[in-house]
Amino acid sequence: MRAEPPAAFGFENVTAMAQKIAATSFRAPDTSLQAPFKDLDYDAYRAVRFRRDRDPWADLGAFGIDLLPPGMLFSEPVRINLVEDGRPAAIAFDPSVFDFDPVFFPPNAAQSAPEKMGWSGFRLRAALNRPDVLDELAVFQGASYFRVLGRGNRYGLSARGLALDTAGVLGPEEFPRFTEFWLERPKPDAKSLVFYALLESPRVTGAYRFELRPGSETLLDVTGRVFPRSDIEGLRPVQTVGVAPLTSMFFSGENQPNPADFRPEVHDSDGLLLHNGNGEWLWRPLANPAQPV
Repeated sequence: MRAEPPAAFGFENVTAMAQKIAATSFRAPDTSLQAPFKDLDYDAYRAVRFRRDRDPWADLGAFGIDLLPPGMLFSEPVRINLVEDGRPAAIAFDPSVFDFDPVFFPPNAAQSAPEKMGWSGFRLRAALNRPDVLDELAVFQGASYFRVLGRGNRYGLSARGLALDTAGVLGPEEFPRFTEFWLERPKPDAKSLVFYALLESPRVTGAYRFELRPGSETLLDVTGRVFPRSDIEGLRPVQTVGVAPLTSMFFSGENQPNPADFRPEVHDSDGLLLHNGNGEWLWRPLANPAQPV
């Protein structure tokens, strides 16, 4: 009797991982960074650029991947795997896939061999606006944050996989993070991308499936399963859960200028526009209070 081939890797595998991890206590990741990724400021971090010739999907034409470096705000390692023919394979962290601007880095920066470090996330590319150019389509980087573009758009709000105890009324907010991703290699005629993520935090774990369809209105279908950890000794129970939360940044604006900043406004969004059930449009300007209200 012929043996059945192993089942292709998929959402159920990630779900099983999340359930297994939920039965254990949380262990914080190693966030120590080594040169040349250590102690980078904003400008230096932006001077580390992924080399497009090192794209793992360079032969596809329709889609691409940029691997993102650690540094600055992004010190927690993220594991990234490619799934081909149903089998996952890890992409080992490798500084040589980056170009390092010589203004900020020594000539041998790309030849460094940091140990115990990982990627900080990834950028997906697609022929979004022109058939001959792979434009930025989506970025998954930092905690469980991600953002997606439609044709001719610019970034606005960011999304998150999960929000726990936002506003800090009952204690500090907890930021679950995507610790590992699995990206399925698309077929030559594919119109969408499918990938998976494992989410972890001190009080929960989760499994996520994403299906991303670029276009004039880019659509992202998200399926998530979240599991409370069984061992949260010394931690308070989760009070509030945000499912499919949207996040923006507001530091200062016309209604709340910052005299110490030369810029007149510093924000991604400066207000919330609502269309309610009575057909009314309501505008609420954002502010940056000293404490939650």
